Amino acid sequence: MNIEILLVIILTAITILAYMVAINSQGAAKLLISYLMATIILVGTVYCTIQLFNKWREEFQQTRYNQLQKEKLFAEQRINSQAEIIVNNRKKIEAATKINAFINKSIEYSSSLMNLDPKDFTVELHELVARADKIKAEISVLKKELDNITVEIALFPETKPTLASALSNLEESARYYWLYFRAEDSAQEELRARMLRQKASQSYTLFKKANTQIASSL
Repeated sequence: MNIEILLVIILTAITILAYMVAINSQGAAKLLISYLMATIILVGTVYCTIQLFNKWREEFQQTRYNQLQKEKLFAEQRINSQAEIIVNNRKKIEAATKINAFINKSIEYSSSLMNLDPKDFTVELHELVARADKIKAEISVLKKELDNITVEIALFPETKPTLASALSNLEESARYYWLYFRAEDSAQEELRARMLRQKASQSYTLFKKANTQIASSL
């Protein structure tokens, strides 16, 4: 038992005992002194009881205040955490939009090269060569565009090697298309035509995979 409670109990018992003595006192002087002493003890008991009650109340209020402060801190941390998640999600969505724009452009090149027929007899040879030069140059530009979105790609680390491999295959496909018109015989033409489609197909598959990886990370 708390020593303060024990003290109040003892004082209460002494007060009761003091009044019992005062009641049984004989003579006016003894009666007056007994009641005076009993009243002094009563005042002391009441004072100690009030002090103890005030102490309990202050301790309870302090405990409650500390609890509320902890709850407030927890709520603020949760709000900050949620706000951070929202900001990060917004950044990822914005990054995904930029990356997907790059992927969609690259897929168009991959699809075009996959379905390409280098032997287009309806077009003059010099025009076909110019077309191959143009595609090769445009795909080289894609590499610079990929370098410009490295910050965005960093938010999707599993996509980085996929995109790098996809673009590498696309560059190889464009190179074989360019080399096709520099072949020395029909066998080289056949090989390079097959390789440009194969590399374009691999590039197409990898770009689609990167697209799926980004979607699953959002």
